Amino acid sequence: MNLAYYELLGDADLLNNETQKFLAVTPAQIKEEANKLFRKDNSSTLIYLAEQND
Repeated sequence: MNLAYYELLGDADLLNNETQKFLAVTPAQIKEEANKLFRKDNSSTLIYLAEQND
């Protein structure tokens, strides 16, 4: 499936470099991007209350 995807992009040889691209990402890079994305001011909070059965 990935081979067909890269062929549609115009370069099936990109499949041969896919693993190296994944391995090139460091834990520090992942943490840096996560800190940019997961911020308190970038979140949505839903608060709901149960209906009172009196």
